[in-house]
Amino acid sequence: YADARHLYEKALLAIEDLDERLHDRQYASLSWELAEYGDRELLARIPPKVSEPLLRAMVLSNLAEAHARAGDCPAALDVTDSLLNNEVAKTLEDDPRDFHAQAAFKNAVETYAYCGMLEQAEAAIASYQPGKKERKVYLAQAYSFVATALYRADRSADGARYFAKALSLAEALDGGESRNEALGHIAEEQVLAGRFDDAFKSLAAIDLDAEPDPVDRASLRDGRFSMLAYALAREGRWEEVAVALGNLSDEGSRYPHWLVLLRLDQIETLDTDRALAQLAELLSRLEQAGDDHSLTYDASLAYIARAFAARGEEKRALAILDDLYEQNVAKYRRYRRGSGESFTAISRLNAVLSTYVWIGRPQAALDKISSGPFDSSRLDEMGGAWGYLAGHARLNGDERLLAQLELTSNERKDDVFELRATVGYLAEKGAYAEAEQLLDGIPASDGMRFYVRNRFYSVPHLYTELAWYMMGVTYWDLVYGRSDYSF
Repeated sequence: YADARHLYEKALLAIEDLDERLHDRQYASLSWELAEYGDRELLARIPPKVSEPLLRAMVLSNLAEAHARAGDCPAALDVTDSLLNNEVAKTLEDDPRDFHAQAAFKNAVETYAYCGMLEQAEAAIASYQPGKKERKVYLAQAYSFVATALYRADRSADGARYFAKALSLAEALDGGESRNEALGHIAEEQVLAGRFDDAFKSLAAIDLDAEPDPVDRASLRDGRFSMLAYALAREGRWEEVAVALGNLSDEGSRYPHWLVLLRLDQIETLDTDRALAQLAELLSRLEQAGDDHSLTYDASLAYIARAFAARGEEKRALAILDDLYEQNVAKYRRYRRGSGESFTAISRLNAVLSTYVWIGRPQAALDKISSGPFDSSRLDEMGGAWGYLAGHARLNGDERLLAQLELTSNERKDDVFELRATVGYLAEKGAYAEAEQLLDGIPASDGMRFYVRNRFYSVPHLYTELAWYMMGVTYWDLVYGRSDYSF
């Protein structure tokens, strides 16, 4: 984090250049990451900049928890006591379902636990009655928050005691759906606390027959088993990963994109013969488990093509990419513009065309864009591929490619997807300084275009994504590294 910290400072400064209506949410989003890394100095600069009271309270709760995790309980408790007596308590009283108030409340409870103030944690928990949720479900979830904080504070005996309390409450629930909900929340916290065997047991205890809706039945366990599988994979416990993923209701999801990337990282360390054999096995497994409706399926195949090319097997890599390209061009032609199917085909084509660039075939990507079904009004849809082409040209000083890109610049509209892809290409190639220099030259206000996956892709967020690359942090580390805040 020390090497990437200056990028978070630049992100903090760049938010000020955005439209004021966007400031509060961008600052709040940034505060979560700063809290994760325990950067109390940068975090402390955010609250005065946030005007919306509840978002400011959420940022302050992140700061308080960061203080507590660093062992500075006096500073943490000054903030926490104030929050629970002011904005957060009033909002929860008026609207028990408010997400930001719930997030701040959860942080406050965990802050007490980190500081060993368990009576205060239980008093705070007892002071709040959530909306329509059965009280025992809420209490089971809240006690599991305390348990996770205690495990992280190296107080495993107390943590085990609070997990036992939570499970006792869950088991005492009469309604099958309520019991399932409580067990699902407890399992999440057990994963975060590193209690993987216990999480397996909690998830196994969920009674799927008590869930009348098949969608609810699938979502109840699938997300938690995926979270558990990812945590196990990070620990290298591959046999248990297979067991966790084997519990997913959708067979096509049992070889997710993150698993392919982690396996590729592992294969990178092997000698060439063993690596090629394992790549072939990985490709075969993915094709057997493949889900033709999954956006990440083709992206996984494209990453395998990258790995083959890196081992000198360019012919095999190109065969994978050529096949993917033809399949998705057919889908692109078939579906009307603006439909969900059209968006899927565009996303896949961007992944495939970008991979041609990655393996050193930029002209092949450019030729396919030029000769494919993309008229001038749709060239901007290939933002990912254009971004990789621009990154390749920039990194390699390819004047000819730069000139070709310039010819289509008016039609491409310079959207933030292209900028994000350029930064990603440079970062993946280890050219962090070049990526940072590129962002430094762009006014933050020019980088606001779209809202995707709950993240504003603005220049400030691109600074943080560049920091992720430098630190080896992935999107899934952030997704699976947090529990559900809503009660």
